[in-house]
Amino acid sequence: MDLQSFDLVLAIGSSVAGGLVAKKISSKLGIPLGIVVHDLAGQGASQSGLPGGFLIAKVVIRIERAILTSAKGVVAISQMMSDVIVRMGIQKNKVSTILIYAANPVTPKNRVSARESFGWASNDFVVIHTGNMGAKQDLENVVQAADALAGDSHIKIYLVGHGNQEANLKSLCAGKSNIAVVPAVSDEDYSALLSAADLLLVNERSTQMEMSLPSKLTSYLYSERPVIAAVPRGGATWKFLEGVAELVEAGDPHALASKIEELSRNQNRLDELAKLGSAFAVKNLDPAVGRGKYLEWVEKLIGSK
Repeated sequence: MDLQSFDLVLAIGSSVAGGLVAKKISSKLGIPLGIVVHDLAGQGASQSGLPGGFLIAKVVIRIERAILTSAKGVVAISQMMSDVIVRMGIQKNKVSTILIYAANPVTPKNRVSARESFGWASNDFVVIHTGNMGAKQDLENVVQAADALAGDSHIKIYLVGHGNQEANLKSLCAGKSNIAVVPAVSDEDYSALLSAADLLLVNERSTQMEMSLPSKLTSYLYSERPVIAAVPRGGATWKFLEGVAELVEAGDPHALASKIEELSRNQNRLDELAKLGSAFAVKNLDPAVGRGKYLEWVEKLIGSK
């Protein structure tokens, strides 16, 4: 392999180690480095609420700053994340915002048949949260919301996925009839899973203001199902979903339970949210538009060598 034939080193994701490797390769080959930031590990550590998080954050932010400074160009997947990167000391003219887009948009399925495929009752109001079960998702808040639902409620909440909080969540949900932890489904079944829901849920820890934007949002909005988000007011996810989803303050399980119950009785609002989310996805998250922006960005970096 002729290493001199490469024009650009591209690092994608949130791995500090991966960024360090990319920086080293870029320096060795003498070619530009481009970084696509999906997550800021230093910000995540400081906002995690975990013991020692702030001390870890100081070290990680210093490393991330050095990596980003060495890049010819940086892409962030939300405007708020771009602002954070600039505040870290990265030159504003280096930073671009390209919204996350659906690389493989979901295909909405018939709700009745999708519901049957998972063995869920047709008369239940099904709320689904998918994806990672970690500290920043704070899914204990959802368990507490399930506890706050009316005793005769037909609402069922399914937490679908895996993560380092999975065992704890299973323990918390044990013996409860209105919430359960369900294993992640295959990519082929994901569209059916979303279509089976009456309401799709995003939940974040109250301190998760700026460091990331859940990738599941693209699939949620393309699914033509209504979305509810229990996230920090004014944070990245709140701003991204404002006007297209039902928003509830993070860390308030009673408010979340109340809003879910309210929506379960308001089909008109559910239909409105589904249309708003779908229209937003078509306008802003189209794969062809997103890929075009990335190609333009890459060509600019290569042309600046």
